[in-house]
Amino acid sequence: MLRMPLYFALSGLFFKEYGGYLNLLLKKVNKLLISFVFFYLGTYLIHYIEALLNQTPASEIDLLDIFIIRWFHNAPIWFLLAIFWNHLIFGAIVILSKNKYIQAGLVAVVAFVG
Repeated sequence: MLRMPLYFALSGLFFKEYGGYLNLLLKKVNKLLISFVFFYLGTYLIHYIEALLNQTPASEIDLLDIFIIRWFHNAPIWFLLAIFWNHLIFGAIVILSKNKYIQAGLVAVVAFVG
C-alpha cells in the first residue's frame, strides 16, 4: 500500500521541465505511452491468439476493452498510463504558475477532484 503512492510522490518530486508543454508531451509520449501501447498490444496479441485457439467468439475479443473497462489484457502496466496523465496534469500546473504555494494548491484541488 506504500509503494505506488511513494512512486507517484517521488515522480512529482523529481519532475523535470522540458521547456514547454509540447516538449513535455512529446517526451512523455516517447517514454511512457509508447511503452504502454507496446506491452498492451503485445499481451492483447497473445490473448487474441489464445482466444482463437480456444475458438472464442470474436464478439468477446475487443482491442478497445481498455477504454470501456471490460477487460484489461495486461493489468500490471496500468501505472504507465496513470503516470503519463499524472505528468501531463502536473506539467500544466507548473506552466500555469511558478509559485510553489499555488502549485501545491492546484495539486490539492486536482487530487480532491480526482
